Amino acid sequence: MIFEFILIFNLISEILLPITNEQSTVSTTCCFKRLFMIKTVSSLIEKKYKLNMRRFSLAFNPKSEFAKNVLTIMTGSAIAQMLPLIVAPILTRIYSPSDYGVLALFMAVCSVFSIVSTGQYEASIILPEKDSDAINLAALSLFICGCLSFSLVMAVWIFNKEISTSLGNEKISMWLYFIPLTVFFTGLYNVLYYWASRKKKFTRIATRTVLQAVINSFVKLGMGIKGFTGGGLIVGTIAGQVTASGFLAVSFWKENKTNFKLINRIDIKSNAKRYQNFPKFSLVQSFLDSINVSCIVFLITTFFNSAVLGIYSFANGILQKPLSLLGSSITQVFYQKATETYNKGESVWPITKKIILRLLIVAVPFFSIVLLWGPELFGFVFGEKWKIAGVYAQLLTPWLFVNFISSPISPLPLVLNKQRPFFFISLALNLSAPVIFFSSAVLTGNIYQCLFLLSLFNAVYLFCAILWVRRISNMQ
Repeated sequence: MIFEFILIFNLISEILLPITNEQSTVSTTCCFKRLFMIKTVSSLIEKKYKLNMRRFSLAFNPKSEFAKNVLTIMTGSAIAQMLPLIVAPILTRIYSPSDYGVLALFMAVCSVFSIVSTGQYEASIILPEKDSDAINLAALSLFICGCLSFSLVMAVWIFNKEISTSLGNEKISMWLYFIPLTVFFTGLYNVLYYWASRKKKFTRIATRTVLQAVINSFVKLGMGIKGFTGGGLIVGTIAGQVTASGFLAVSFWKENKTNFKLINRIDIKSNAKRYQNFPKFSLVQSFLDSINVSCIVFLITTFFNSAVLGIYSFANGILQKPLSLLGSSITQVFYQKATETYNKGESVWPITKKIILRLLIVAVPFFSIVLLWGPELFGFVFGEKWKIAGVYAQLLTPWLFVNFISSPISPLPLVLNKQRPFFFISLALNLSAPVIFFSSAVLTGNIYQCLFLLSLFNAVYLFCAILWVRRISNMQ
């Protein structure tokens, strides 16, 4: 297995080699060479795991509860992901790469605080057998979220100028006041999201996802058409988050009025102690994960400019959207299914293995197209000024390929109570990835080489994480 993985990445490196030398066009001979290499990669995977569409359909039996829940969430996700992709060609002709760069910087700051906004206790809501324990965990999460949001309001109010200067972009100054609001509603959504999953309200989750996408897309489009390009992308993002979180909050309030009576200080303290590994290890690990991603954003802003950051974030987002349609849907249902399986004393690796192998079927064709015709596709669909985003997409392919097939299994360390070892494994990535990007930026000053090295490193790390998950699953 390891040999085939190394061979695959050697082939991908050969495909991407001309790109790191700033060659965005290739000859016909080179194109056919890439086609042959990609076919070789596909053949290796198919031969190794004997993947075919018949097994894919059997794995997701439409009569099973798991498949129904996945399809429910995936239907909502399909609409939610399709709408931004439909309006993206219009938005890219209204907003500049610099505008997308300011949005990326804003979201990078928000994501750092959003991760810690609930102390990661919201992820434990799905685990208790009794609703009384779950509702107290929800109350604890919201209390932490409210305290942090209030603290951010004071910090932004007092240190606005200093924060803007440290971020290296004065355009972000006025938008810093919206960070506490975004963080609060993100925390609120996370709590309600896990509660809905606990109650298997997957239709509600799907509806919320669609609602957020509709508000998000149309506000961005409307503000862009009216000429408010300076902050239209940020306002649209905030509007979508607030509206969708409010939708879940109304349903939660109506259905749990009796459960609210079960909230008390003693049970909150008891459950906080029982699930203390979440803030101890999962919180720190998730925070470092967020810092890792945000640090790349900050480094791009420092060594390059907001336009480069905008192109990077756009390319990354465009690739992630269609893939997350399947990945995020499976992740949510898999968490609930894995928890049930583990509580029954059964091994979770068989269902984990099936999901990983079936996701390969989706990943190989998708990323093959990106490797071959990324710049041409981006230039045609989003406009010539975004053609370079297709080159960035090619460079990010190794990372996003392995990330896609590994993302649904990310909740397993939580289910198996392996937060502590997973923390140290994640720590290695979170410390190394920014250092690799920083070193490459200092030594070469070439964004292509920086992204390529970052992509390969993250891909190898994620593959090692899959092997570790396999080991702990079999041990359990």
